[in-house]
Amino acid sequence: MIDTPPPGKSRNRRTDPRDKLRAVLKTGDAADYCGISPGLLRKKRLMGPDDPGDHGPPFIRISEFVVVYEIAALDAWLAERHAARPSLDAAVAARVAARAPASPRKASVQEAAQADVVRKVKVKERAAANEAA
Repeated sequence: MIDTPPPGKSRNRRTDPRDKLRAVLKTGDAADYCGISPGLLRKKRLMGPDDPGDHGPPFIRISEFVVVYEIAALDAWLAERHAARPSLDAAVAARVAARAPASPRKASVQEAAQADVVRKVKVKERAAANEAA
């Protein structure tokens, strides 16, 4: 017979958010939960307050070598990152819609190519007009 835990209790207290204890994950498990590598999570944790960029989710240092992350804090961090993303997607979509070139040099090359095509069309039109006359 399989022994099932009573409602509201779990065999794995560290990963069941319904448990009365605070649900926490170690670095490797937290990285899996977030879908990133443990190394990236460590790197974000070690960034200083003066470093630009995302400093990662809040963490709890249990001892010198043990760091844990609350699941609620991971969820909030992921939601914050998800909310910030649409503006980036909108900017990329606007750039693609406008067909803006990636660099000024590329823009000048594209403009030169377009001018060359226009010039060739005008030359053909003049040649056709001269033949007709």
